[in-house]
Amino acid sequence: MGSPSDHSGANLAGVPETDFESDAYTAAIAAELKAERAATGVQNEVIAQAANMSARQVIRLFNGERAVSLKDAFLISQALNLSMNEFVKRVEARVEKQRQG
Repeated sequence: MGSPSDHSGANLAGVPETDFESDAYTAAIAAELKAERAATGVQNEVIAQAANMSARQVIRLFNGERAVSLKDAFLISQALNLSMNEFVKRVEARVEKQRQG
């Protein structure tokens, strides 16, 4: 039996199968977080406090220097007054746009 994957490049658990996919999601998450922070004007320190992390950790996430856990994404999106559903839709749209060139 073959690998349990679909044609989207992610396995059945939704985890990207390639470094490109992983990097694309990390970059899209960082870009979306930056865009929402700019739109709301929420400071890194406020986001850090809401997400129970240091301001440096927040900066690293926003710069795409480290992957974002689901928990961190949830807490940060709350601090930015953005639903997880909307956040995920925006990230998916960014990744799809990048795939299409």
